[in-house]
Order: sequence, then structure tokens, then C-alpha cells
Amino acid sequence: MKSRYQHIALLLALLTTGCSVGKHIPAGESLYVGGSIRVQPDSATLSADVKRLDGQLDELLRPVPNTTLFGYPYKVGLYYLFGEPKKEKGFGAWFRRKFGEPPVYISQRIITNNTRIFQNYLNNEGFFKSTAEGQLVELKGRKAKADYVAYVKPRYSINEVRFVVNDSSAFSKELLRSQPQTLLKQGNPYRFTVIETERTRIDQYLKTKGFYYFNPDNLIVKVDSTIGSRQVNMYVQLKPDVAQTALKPYYIRSIYVHTDYRGRLSEEDYKGVRLRSGIIVNDPGHAYRPRTFNEVIGFRKGSLYNSEMNAITLSRFINLKNFKFVRNRYDIVTGSDSAQLDAHYFLTPMRKKSLRAEFNAATKSNNTTGGQLDLSWTNKNIFGGAEYLRISGNVNLNFQLGGNRSIANNDYRRYLFNAELGFPRFILPFFRYRPEISRTLPSTSFKLGYEIIQQPSVYSQNSTSAEWGYTWSHRSTTEHTLVPFRANLLSPGKFGEDFINKLFDFTNPASESDIARYLSLLENRFILETSYNISYHPLSRNRRNSFLVNGGINLAGNLAGAVIRPDSNGKRMLFNIPLE
Repeated sequence: MKSRYQHIALLLALLTTGCSVGKHIPAGESLYVGGSIRVQPDSATLSADVKRLDGQLDELLRPVPNTTLFGYPYKVGLYYLFGEPKKEKGFGAWFRRKFGEPPVYISQRIITNNTRIFQNYLNNEGFFKSTAEGQLVELKGRKAKADYVAYVKPRYSINEVRFVVNDSSAFSKELLRSQPQTLLKQGNPYRFTVIETERTRIDQYLKTKGFYYFNPDNLIVKVDSTIGSRQVNMYVQLKPDVAQTALKPYYIRSIYVHTDYRGRLSEEDYKGVRLRSGIIVNDPGHAYRPRTFNEVIGFRKGSLYNSEMNAITLSRFINLKNFKFVRNRYDIVTGSDSAQLDAHYFLTPMRKKSLRAEFNAATKSNNTTGGQLDLSWTNKNIFGGAEYLRISGNVNLNFQLGGNRSIANNDYRRYLFNAELGFPRFILPFFRYRPEISRTLPSTSFKLGYEIIQQPSVYSQNSTSAEWGYTWSHRSTTEHTLVPFRANLLSPGKFGEDFINKLFDFTNPASESDIARYLSLLENRFILETSYNISYHPLSRNRRNSFLVNGGINLAGNLAGAVIRPDSNGKRMLFNIPLE
């Protein structure tokens, strides 16, 4: 808003000083003030087909006219306000760049170019044989506008789509297998953009079948528009003289992992620990157990190249959270009768250990003030298998500084300690992880926690927790979390005067149920849980509109209840502590 007021003030200054834009326009030029286009459909053209054409064609109008305010191109006026700058870095040049705008001129050549663009767009949208024309309209004050008319013919639709092959090679077979998922559907209008998208779709499909060197430009879609009834037949086929490297499915010969890549490979980098899977690990610092990369890389020696598996492998490397940069390269194996590739994964490691501290302070309306301190220490790759150990602590203190402390004491203290040990794999007996099938790395985590909560005037409580869980995903949109074991021991501490007075207030005695509930807080409590959770987050092209579906089951106490029998009082006890 402030900027707009500045522009209005500058405009008034221009008007009062009589700055005219027209006198600065060179002879033979006209200041462009805008254009318009009118769609005139043929009598046989369906109204639904041309419904949005006005707006679509209007977006193609070029050039963009100068900014105006109340019809006056004030930025052009500011551009000429101080004349031609004498110095490139002087005030006049700065003022032009900051507030001005060079004039936009229009000519018949631009009109001709725009009509050609309109015609190409209409033909690409299936309105074959459509035309456009435009004229330059001169106005007063050395200004001009452009008026266009688009004469739109009926739209053509798809009658038939054929995938044409000339032999029975592996490539031809895969090309035919891609046809059922084609985007070129019978009855749909002809659109050139869909043809381009279809070529890309076929390329992506073929790259999952080993055709590493194939690209969309190797395909051509021939269109026959002479069959009548405003329909076309389409023929998807290879262009002539496509290189043979693009038509071969490639297999993986060797896989190299460079754990500390410095920007250049030497002969030594091709040596290392060779695993049975064909992976060669070049780890000069011996920081990682070589078998770690067996679980990350989905390819094996002799595997068919697959672009999806390549993307999955890179994602797994990133999810290890041990490497700052991850990139890969495929080299064709020369002098080989078969089509083979060598895969290289170049890794730049992160710092192994890190310490983080964060402090917050706040004052609240209930006369309390306090702060929170968070500390965390992380050790990545603690056992050489990309595991991590994270130890964190939190201190939260709140004190009542004002008000009547006899009425409400809001002093509050919380101390929290957590330790988490994570593994990028399943820690399960008799389980074999198959990286060539699963899309993401599973993880196993073990957590310990200890918490102290104190409100001196009321109560204090200690909580000790332990957890063991798994997280995995077969697809990028769905994540599963299973916690077979979670235990929480709640131990009461001291109870304050406010709590005791409320419990034994003879002027307003509590009910028996309330007293029983209060007294239960004096006991230790043991909570055992087993839980399963699933979350579904579909991929969406529209980032503004997305959703998450989350659901799960929590069996708090149920699992223990099935194993531990109740005592004579009907309570289930573990280590002489009641279970909940």
C-alpha cells in the first residue's frame, strides 16, 4: 500500500510538471497500450469446444503493455523524468531502474507474429485449418493497440491409436506392452501437448525395462487427418535411424559405492571390499560395514536396469541421514558383447557427531514467567551400519512472580531425559529383507525416557518409559508403524498442601469415589501397550490441496491381561505394581 501511495504522488508530480511520454517516442514508433482477441467459431463448431478459447488465446498476447494508472503510463513517464542518464551508476540511472519502465512499442511485425502463434495454438489443440488475423489501430498521442480475430474451425477427435513395430525384438515387445496405458484415448480431442506427454510416459515405462539410453525424441506420432468426419488416426512408432544403444535393454555388471567421494576417481577407487551381490565398497576410512549397502542398493550383479529402482536406491541413501550429498552415474561397459552398465554411487558424509542447544523464554498472563532449555546430542553411524544414537534433555521451569501466592501457586518444573537408538533395518530373528522388492528402508528403534513433573503446591510425579518399534513402507504413500512393546511406570512423589487440604476439607468433604480416585494417585502404576498405526498420504500434483488418512489400534493392557491372571482382589500385578 505504501508503494502505491508513492506511485500516486510521483504521478501527480509528473502531471504538474507536464511530463509528456509522447515527445520521447521515436519517429515511426507507437506506444503499445494493449490488445484484444475475439473468437469467431465456425457454424459447425461446438460451443463447448471454444468455451475457454478466449482466455487461452488472450494469455498468448505479446508484448505486455506498460503499467498504467488512470490510463497514464506513469512508469514510462518516470523513465524519462530526468532525461538520459549521464552515468551508468548515477542517480538518474538508479531512479530509472527503481521506478521507471522502458516504453513498449508495437509494430505490424509483432501483429504478424501473434497471428502465427494463435494459428499454431489452435492447430495444436485440434482446431485444424483455423486462422487468425490482426490489425494495428493508431490512437492519439503516438499510441496504438492491436485487435485480433481468430476464425475457429471444428475440432478433430481421435478415432484410432496404433503402436507400430517392424520386428519381434525385445524393444518392440515392450513398446506394445506399454499401449494399454496410453494417454491417447479414442474419442478424446486431438491435443499436441497430450502427444508430448504420451512420448514421455512411454520413455518412463521403457526405462523401467532396462532401456537406459532411450529418450522421448526417439518416438514419433504420425497423425492421419484425412479419414473424414473430423477424426484422426494416430500411429506411434520409432523414428528412422534411431541408435542401437537406445533399443537395447541394459544389465548391471558392477556396482561401486564411494563413501567419501572427493570429486575424482583413481584406480584405487575401483578396488575395495567385493560383496556377493556384486557391490564393491570403496571406504578408505573403514567407517561403514560393507553389508550396510546391501540393504540400501536395490540392484544386484546381473540385474536389469530400472529407473524406478534407481530412484528408490537414491532415496534410501538419503534416508540413512548419514550423507550430505548423494549422486550416481552409469557407465557403459565397452568391449562387451552384451549391453552392460557399471553403476557408481558417490557419497559425501555428514559430520558423525553433533550437539544442538535451544533456549526459549516466555511471560504469561497468569503472572508466571519461565524458560525452556533443550539439549540433544547425536552420534550417526555409531556401530558402522548407519545406526544413530540420540540423547536429549529438556528442562522447563515456570515461576509465579506476582499475584496472591496463597490463592494460586503456578510454580511448575519439568525435567525430561530421552535416549533413542535407531537401526535402518529390521532387527528381527528369521527375517530376510529383500531390497530389490521393498521401496523404502525399514527401521527399528529402541527408546528410553525419564520424566519428572513437579508442582510443589500440588504434587510431583516420576515417569519411566521404554519402547521398541518398527516402521516400514511398501509404497511411498503408505507407512506402517508397529510398537510391539511400550511400558510406562508412573511413580507418585510428594503431595503438596493444596492437595492434602482438598482431600481432607471437612467443610466441603469429598465423595467416597473422589477420595478413592485421589488415593489411587498415591500408588505406582504400570502401563503396558502394544500399538499399530498406518498412515496414507497420496501423492498430489496440487500442493495446496492434499490430505492424510491416519488410523491405528492401541492395545493398552490387553496383551498383558491375556498373560497375567488377576489376584484375589481382581487386580493384575507385575512386580507388585498394578497393571493398567
